[in-house]
Amino acid sequence: MRILHRRGVKVSHNPVSNMKLASGIANVPEMLDAGLGVSLGTDGCASNNNLEVFGEMKVAALLQKAFKMEPTVMAAPTVLRMATLSGYGALGFGGGLVKEGYDADIALLDLTSERLLPLHNVVSNIVYSASPCDVSSTIVGGTVLMHERSLRTLDVQSVALDIEKAVDDLFSSKA
Repeated sequence: MRILHRRGVKVSHNPVSNMKLASGIANVPEMLDAGLGVSLGTDGCASNNNLEVFGEMKVAALLQKAFKMEPTVMAAPTVLRMATLSGYGALGFGGGLVKEGYDADIALLDLTSERLLPLHNVVSNIVYSASPCDVSSTIVGGTVLMHERSLRTLDVQSVALDIEKAVDDLFSSKA
């Protein structure tokens, strides 16, 4: 891990994919202690059927607690940082923070969602309880893509039809 750190290697932790493929459990706390940049990912649909970061955050935190038999390992702020700031850093992008000069990529959550109440600790609730259903608005590169759960730049029915056609074409070409 010291060699990886010296060479500037970034690690993408994909806990659900690792569990599905029985790849083992990454020693993320040790990686973080060694100074490695560790981001959080989902890998891909071949090894993780659910490509959403909220569930991945919860699994990442809980898996390490069970693996290390330590309830305080992988605190919620650490996991949220892995899912945001560390991901941007791994890819060399300026983002993951609301800060001048950073990409304006923001997901706004409905903090009145039943999953997030009572709201005693926002970060903990996001890591352990939030789901994509709690996202009310998104901004990417400064462009509002969804506002109050209404998509602004995408025709969902058209995309669904395109997906169905692509799947039909794929399976008809294999026949």
